[in-house]
Amino acid sequence: MAESRIAGLWGVEEDQHGRMYTGEQRGVFLDFLRSRLAAKPGAAAADMLLRRQDPAVEELMALAAAEIRDREQFVLIAEQRVAYEKVMSAVRKAKRSNHKQSW
Repeated sequence: MAESRIAGLWGVEEDQHGRMYTGEQRGVFLDFLRSRLAAKPGAAAADMLLRRQDPAVEELMALAAAEIRDREQFVLIAEQRVAYEKVMSAVRKAKRSNHKQSW
C-alpha cells in the first residue's frame, strides 16, 4: 500500500493500545512483536485457551452474533460481505483441518 494512501492515519497517536505498521515496515513490526512476546513457543497456552469451555462466554457470543445478524443497521455492504465470507470460509477450513493460521 502506498504511504500516501494512508497519510491521514499517521496523525493518530500511538499508545499502549495501538500503533500502526505498513507492509514496508514488516521488520520493525516483527521486532516490536519479539520485544513483547515470550521467546518460548506458546502452543500449549493456545491449546489450553482453545479447549476452555465457558458457557457464559459462548452464550454471550451467540447472543451478539444473533443481534448483529438480525438487525438491519448492521447490514454489510458488498465489500464487507465478501470479506466476511472469506473469513468464515477460513474459519470453517481451519475447523475441519484442526490447523491454526494467522494473517
